[in-house]
Amino acid sequence: MRYIPSSFQLSGNAITLNDVGDYYDKSRQAIEQYYDPSVVNPLLVGLSPKAIKAMRDKLLRELSIECGMMLMSAVEAALRTDFVLRCRKSRKEQIDRDFKYQNAGANSTAFTSLLMEVTSAMAVIDARLQKI
Repeated sequence: MRYIPSSFQLSGNAITLNDVGDYYDKSRQAIEQYYDPSVVNPLLVGLSPKAIKAMRDKLLRELSIECGMMLMSAVEAALRTDFVLRCRKSRKEQIDRDFKYQNAGANSTAFTSLLMEVTSAMAVIDARLQKI
């Protein structure tokens, strides 16, 4: 059995997928406004519209990558938190026993079901990033 120290404390400050989505939307909006060609920005005076668009596009790509990494981190944190909580409690569900005793092999239907859910969630995340 894997040992989870009793002193291991969960902060309760985990970032949620909605937090990442809000951050992405607000940041994208700010970048769009900053590089809006219809507004005179004193920091961009002297640059061609093509150069301004290139700078904007680069920042939007970086934001997409950043948010993708944040989404993966949030999913990983949620799985780790779930693992710790399941190991600490004595529930009787199959997945709890799989986590607690680490016998979640290829024959474990509960663990396989969890992996399918995670894969499905990642597909949704990937689809959202493809729209960027």
